Amino acid sequence: MSMAVGSEEVVVLQAIIFDYGGVIRRDRREAYDAVDAAHGLTRGTLWEVFHDIPEYRLSRNGTIDRDAFRAAIHRALSERAGVNRADRALAAFDAHMAALPPMDPDMRTLLEQLRAAHRVKLDMLSNGPRGYTARLRDQGVTAFFDDAFVTGDVGLQKPDVE
Repeated sequence: MSMAVGSEEVVVLQAIIFDYGGVIRRDRREAYDAVDAAHGLTRGTLWEVFHDIPEYRLSRNGTIDRDAFRAAIHRALSERAGVNRADRALAAFDAHMAALPPMDPDMRTLLEQLRAAHRVKLDMLSNGPRGYTARLRDQGVTAFFDDAFVTGDVGLQKPDVE
């Protein structure tokens, strides 16, 4: 929406759409690389087995569930590193992710400030597996948003024109 102010047109922001991973919670690629280094894996290995396998897209559009996706990750990492090293690396990665708060404190503050201003709609749209919306709701994350959508729960992975 825009409006004229004097001789200039001003755009009025009506909504902000946030991603979850890497934005609301900064679970960056460095975490994957740190696990690679700690377990003698080539840098980028863990990231690739999470993101570059065919099951990634299937998990993000809700075709397969989290368990099927995790089994595919384990299989792909085991093929590269052996079962024992895959088990240890995935356990270390899971422990790292579990230790992260569901929201970064600075993002929580920003969302609270935006909410207090009552001037803009706040939404979240994130790629994730089926059931992830409920998990984010249980962790209190979705309470900060007017609407929150996880792709696996709606059946489309972003970006998708549908």
